[in-house]
Amino acid sequence: VPAQATSIYSRIWCIYEAFLAVDLGKTIFTASSPITHRLRYSMLAALMISAFSWTLGFLCALYVFPDVCATELAFFAAGLPLVLAIFSFWVIRRPCISAAMNVIGTAAIMFITGIYVRKRFFLCGHGRPEFVWIIGSCCYFFANEIDRLQSLSRSDEAKRLRQGYVGVHDAAASVEEDRRRILGEIGGRDVDVDESIRVLVESGMSTESLRRAAKQGTDLRQAGELRWGLMTIGALSYLLTADICDRNPSFLQIVDIVSLPVLGFAWVRSQHDEKAFMATMSVKLTLIALLSSLPIACWRFVRWMNAGQPDEDMRDIDLSVLDDLWERAYESLVETVYGSLEAGVPLSAMFSILGRGRLAEIPCLGPWLVQALGP
Repeated sequence: VPAQATSIYSRIWCIYEAFLAVDLGKTIFTASSPITHRLRYSMLAALMISAFSWTLGFLCALYVFPDVCATELAFFAAGLPLVLAIFSFWVIRRPCISAAMNVIGTAAIMFITGIYVRKRFFLCGHGRPEFVWIIGSCCYFFANEIDRLQSLSRSDEAKRLRQGYVGVHDAAASVEEDRRRILGEIGGRDVDVDESIRVLVESGMSTESLRRAAKQGTDLRQAGELRWGLMTIGALSYLLTADICDRNPSFLQIVDIVSLPVLGFAWVRSQHDEKAFMATMSVKLTLIALLSSLPIACWRFVRWMNAGQPDEDMRDIDLSVLDDLWERAYESLVETVYGSLEAGVPLSAMFSILGRGRLAEIPCLGPWLVQALGP
């Protein structure tokens, strides 16, 4: 429990508790202050921004898109939330910028939603049902705001735990005999105890896995934070990918039948810090797979178009042939992207089974992987 004036680890008995955790391989948690007060104001602001942006989009639909019935809003529904979510993911450790991104993301998504509602129900009478995904994207920014408030609270607690901490041998005690006896029991393991307390301060908890990773020199700041925003965007990405590629589900079924139960089992058996690692790792692997597959997918798309493009005058071409060509090229692009995304599922399962600690102990590559894929 972080104290207001000085760190509890300036006292020898708290140092002794940290030593017992190291000696017995136990877990230490930092007591977290509730964020109810801050959360109430943030959610009220989010609802007001959502209502205002939705109303503005509804009223200004014809000013933004004069020919709204011919405008394909599904492009904005897919691309806009993805770009905003990726950017907010990059600034996740900067609370002020993250708050601004949550406001911008919520406002932009609800503005487009207002335009869609007017198009679908009041002007044109039609609209793609896939647009419902944009509402799920808005939930990501709500969850990301909760994560931001929790991160601010934990950062304040870490600052208080760090204040006044002077190490094992300089810890204070009301009874000097107790101090000498505890230091004698700790013996030469004072470095391990100091490291365990450092891990606790940086990540909000100290587990066997985190201590093993810390020995390899990995950065464990916020390593114990389970971010609901990442879990939301991970679930939405997986479901959206499955929906887009439902025309050929055989590969999806083979991979998922094996990998998803393994991931579920690892999740249930894992401690809080490992769940945080799994959530962050799965999203980062998805983004890496997506970004690395796009150049290959675009190349295959262009190759399909060039291979099937006739040399005669475009006015003499049967439009059905061009439509078929575009469809095949699009299928080739989707298969490439989807194959890369599905390759991340077994990797997530394998890394989840290993855990952060064992993964960090892989020579040369391990610490880099934990650093790159962790929070």
